[in-house]
Amino acid sequence: LADPDASPELAQLGKTLLATNERSEQLVEGLLLLARSENKVVDKKPVDLSEVAAQAVDQIREEAQAKGIALRGVRQQAFVQGNGVLLERIALNLVQNAVRHN
Repeated sequence: LADPDASPELAQLGKTLLATNERSEQLVEGLLLLARSENKVVDKKPVDLSEVAAQAVDQIREEAQAKGIALRGVRQQAFVQGNGVLLERIALNLVQNAVRHN
């Protein structure tokens, strides 16, 4: 990303990898928190499930397109109390399973 001569594709790849790494770090932190709290989610905050679902769909979109699967839907805000990182992981697992096994 620091290379001014990098192609646009390489710059986009760098940005994607940074975002993926950040999500991975958040997931590890969330799982460590869950393990330390004896399976009780102690860091509960309002989380919009439509945003959680959008993140999951964005992460699996390329794989779905490669398989000829169109991902579409209507987003409506739906707030719950929970850990956003763990909810995102659950949503990603569901969307990945749908794309890979159907």
